Amino acid sequence: MKNERRMIFASVVSGIVLAVVGLHPLIELFHWWRTGPEGGAPVLRDLLGPSISAFSLEMAPMTAVIVVGGGLAGLLFAVLQIRLFRWRSVNHETRTMDKEDLMEIIRIGESERIEFKSSLRWDERLERVNKKLELAIAKSVAGFMNRDGGELLIGVGDHGEIKGIERDCQTLSRSDWDGFERSLMNMVTDRLGAVASTLIRNRKYGLDSKSVCRVSVQPATEPVFCKDGNIERYYVRTGNTTRELDAHEAVDYITRRHGAVAR
Repeated sequence: MKNERRMIFASVVSGIVLAVVGLHPLIELFHWWRTGPEGGAPVLRDLLGPSISAFSLEMAPMTAVIVVGGGLAGLLFAVLQIRLFRWRSVNHETRTMDKEDLMEIIRIGESERIEFKSSLRWDERLERVNKKLELAIAKSVAGFMNRDGGELLIGVGDHGEIKGIERDCQTLSRSDWDGFERSLMNMVTDRLGAVASTLIRNRKYGLDSKSVCRVSVQPATEPVFCKDGNIERYYVRTGNTTRELDAHEAVDYITRRHGAVAR
């Protein structure tokens, strides 16, 4: 987040400097060339005059326009760079991790950026659908978004045992991967918001004859709150757990992270 702000600031400043120092004098030189006296090759004195006049008091309105244009161009460049970086990050992670990499992650266990969930909605102990499990998934995703992102593996037990998502799929009207992913995305959208749902990418892996869902979560640029009934709660990843912050902690953390108090 801080790096992105620095990039935006640097790009805006660079755009303004380049526009004022480079583009503004060139515009004046072009104007002089179009309207100046004809005949003879221009000498250095002839070129310096129009260039210096670009910074005169009379040209202040034009300079202001150049400053705004340069700043906007720099801002646009920074936004495109940030989006390209995020896109590359997401697609690189999604495409390059194979089954062996995933099994190694599972072997190492949960960490600040890795969490396991046995299922999306099927409660193995109660042998029925349990909506509280969906809430637990939403909490974990929100916690990653409010920190540095991470990987959530659905269909993997706490100790790395492969549970699979097949029982989850059997509880859905469409009992395949598409139905599972749609249910997951709808749940994230309902509990975290439509913007938050754009920060996750899902992929299915076949492990031990079972299917595991890998949810790659990107960090959010704004606070993400998780709806629990009529209450919105703020979660953050700390160590290998997801913790809810109370009102005072949330305000302090959000202020330090985003530079603004939560809504």
